[in-house]
Amino acid sequence: MVTSERLLSRLFMVFLQLGFFVFGGGWAMIPLIERELVQRKKWLTKDQFIDNLCVVQVLPGTVAVNLALTIGYNLAGWPGLVVAGLGVVLPSVIVIVVIAQAYSFLQTLPLVVAFFAGVRPVVVGLIVAAALRVGGQVWRSWRGWLLSFSVFVAVTFAGVNPIYALISAALVGLAWKGRPSTDHAEHGLTGGE
Repeated sequence: MVTSERLLSRLFMVFLQLGFFVFGGGWAMIPLIERELVQRKKWLTKDQFIDNLCVVQVLPGTVAVNLALTIGYNLAGWPGLVVAGLGVVLPSVIVIVVIAQAYSFLQTLPLVVAFFAGVRPVVVGLIVAAALRVGGQVWRSWRGWLLSFSVFVAVTFAGVNPIYALISAALVGLAWKGRPSTDHAEHGLTGGE
C-alpha cells in the first residue's frame, strides 16, 4: 500500500482536531468522526464506517482510539494506523497532564462545575445521535431490529455482559449469513448480496 505524506498528515490532523475538541469519550466522538470522514472528506462510505465501528466493538480498549487505528490502517496501512492513533491520543495525554496538575483546585470552581453541568447533557445527546445514525443502517431489516432489541434487553434488563452479547449476536449473524432473506434492504446479514 503506497501512502503519501499528505494523506498521513491529513489523517493525523483530522484525529488531532477531533481529539482536542470532543468531550465525553469515544462514543461522543463517533458521530463527529463519521461526519468528518464519511460526509465531508468522503474517505469512507457509510457502510465502511459501520464495518469499522463493528470491528472495534469486539476489540479491547476505547472505541475512539480503536476506531482511529482501524480507519487509519484501512486508509494508509501501518503508517496510517500510527498517525491516526497518535493524533487521537495526543490531545488526551496533553489535557490529562495539565488537568492532573490542577485537579484538586479546579474541581470546586463554580465555573468548572457549571461547564461540566452543560457538557454532560450534550455528551448524552451525541451518544444518542451515534446510536440513531448507526441504527439507521442496521435497522433496515427485521433481523437487525431483532438482534438490536435482544441485545438491548439482555444487557439493560438481564445484566448480560456486553462481551457475551456481542459474541452471541456475532454467532447469530454468522448463522443467518448463508440463509436467503426476503428483505432486500438487509445490511450485512445475507449471503448473496
